[in-house]
Amino acid sequence: MTVGKLRRHLTLMTSVLALLAVSVTLLAGWLTHGNGPATLAGAAAGVLLAGALAALSCSSLQATVNMVIDKTDKAIAGDLTERIEERNFGWGEINRLVTNVRKVLKGVHKWFGLVRDYSEQLTTSTAQIISGTEQISTGSQEQAGQVQKLLQGIEDLARSARQSAEKARETAAIARETDLTARKGGEAVDRVISGMNLIHEKIRTLDESSARIGQFVQLIEDIAAQTNLLALNAAIEAARAGEHGRGFAVVAQEVRELAENSARSTREITQLVAGIQGATGESVAAVQQGLQITGEVQEAFRNIVSQIGRTVESIEELASAAQKQAASTEQMVGGVEAIAAVAEQAAASCQETAAITSELSTLAEKLKSVAEIWKFS
Repeated sequence: MTVGKLRRHLTLMTSVLALLAVSVTLLAGWLTHGNGPATLAGAAAGVLLAGALAALSCSSLQATVNMVIDKTDKAIAGDLTERIEERNFGWGEINRLVTNVRKVLKGVHKWFGLVRDYSEQLTTSTAQIISGTEQISTGSQEQAGQVQKLLQGIEDLARSARQSAEKARETAAIARETDLTARKGGEAVDRVISGMNLIHEKIRTLDESSARIGQFVQLIEDIAAQTNLLALNAAIEAARAGEHGRGFAVVAQEVRELAENSARSTREITQLVAGIQGATGESVAAVQQGLQITGEVQEAFRNIVSQIGRTVESIEELASAAQKQAASTEQMVGGVEAIAAVAEQAAASCQETAAITSELSTLAEKLKSVAEIWKFS
């Protein structure tokens, strides 16, 4: 129902109420006092009084309705500063109408006040959220950049670890080859020692044989000396025999020459044997010295083989550790790549959140603008 229709209905209601008041007054006077002139005058006076009261009541009702209409018109126009006072307007339905309108206006005033306050809080909060998300987005972008740098460094480390592992494997292979060569060298030294021991044994046997030859030569020399002495005695006896001992003297002379030749040969043999024994002694000393040196070389080779063996074990452990480090670095690269992806997603999410929050801030500003259309004080 529009305001104009409400006013027309109220005017019609006022007229009807006035007519009813007149009728009731006339009827009451008629029934009470009869039909005389005095009664008619009283009835007329009652009619005038009732009309006056009805007119007064209708005027008060019209003023109340006009006041309510004025307040609601202002509220519709956006002015919520007007209040409807709480008092009795004399009409039950009108009191209910005014009370309900007052409650509605009060509720609208409170609601739009809350809308204004909440929109201001929302604007402030969204501004803070936008600032925070921008900082988070900036931090996430910086973090993503740092993670990319870290990823590059770890990839370089992984590449170095792979190269170190490869070098360690190559070094381990070379060390194993060196160990094999050293073992072969040790075996060769063992064979040399065995050969020198055999030579030493042969030289010792030769020295013993030379000593026995010397003994034989000495025996021959002794026999030659005895033969020479016997030849000398035979020559003396042949000279005594005269002509008969001449043939025996020739034989004795030949035996003497043979003995002298034998003695001369034995002296030469003795010199040769002495030379052989001297050379054999030097050879024995040289072989013994060679055996000592070879033994030292053998011990050195054993130490070398032992050291190389430990070195090979250490290098193999180093190669294994390098391989594990390379594998761990690869896993680290994967983890950092995942972190980088998460950081990028976080930065993107922050940007999306900032965009959504910006839209929310725009809506809050619009809501605040709508709420500010209404007057509250």
